[in-house]
Amino acid sequence: MKKILVPVDGSVSSTLAIEQAKELAKALGSHVTLLHVIGIYPGAFPVEFSESVQISLLKESRVKAKEILLEGKQRLADLGEKVDMVILEGNVASEIINYADGHDIDLVIMGSRGLSGVNNLLLGSVTRKVAIQVNKPILIIK
Repeated sequence: MKKILVPVDGSVSSTLAIEQAKELAKALGSHVTLLHVIGIYPGAFPVEFSESVQISLLKESRVKAKEILLEGKQRLADLGEKVDMVILEGNVASEIINYADGHDIDLVIMGSRGLSGVNNLLLGSVTRKVAIQVNKPILIIK
């Protein structure tokens, strides 16, 4: 197992996924990619927001994304240069799936619930979509 993908959103669940990835990567000598997707989809911004407000919110989202990734990278400091950080924009589940399937990823590790606020019975909606659609092995951390 050479490459592990860990989608992160700053939630407790994604922090647990980072910790699991760290254990596996240390044991197997794997490379870890931390991925944060800024959710951009139709209706992401209320219609009444001007274009300048939308641009400002997107800039803030990019800053927050970088903070989340840097915090994750600090948790993986023991891995040294074997950690990458990636920021994408779009539909969160689709971007995770496309990244995992389009790169040489051996395992996706993600938390069971993120920050979306959606209260599904067992899994968060993004995790559920990724688990069903990704063509890579996935480990879901609770």
